[in-house]
Amino acid sequence: MSREYLLITFDSSHTAFRAEQVLSEMNPVMLPTLREISASCGISLRLPLHLQEDAENRLEQSGLTGWQMYHVLSQGKKPVCTLIDSVS
Repeated sequence: MSREYLLITFDSSHTAFRAEQVLSEMNPVMLPTLREISASCGISLRLPLHLQEDAENRLEQSGLTGWQMYHVLSQGKKPVCTLIDSVS
């Protein structure tokens, strides 16, 4: 069985907590960043794939920087993470 979702990583924990507030209506799940993604503060937000465009828009409109958005395909033991968007 495979699962697909969005994972948003952050350069700082402050940005992660602020993004959680910005995306609160989308019910993001806060979790540790996957090992396959090394450049991060260690905190990530998980969202369903269908919310990608809305999440990108909200993050950009909020003025937040220092985040990266990944498409994660979880099949078996190792998830495959593909960078979708990054705002420095």
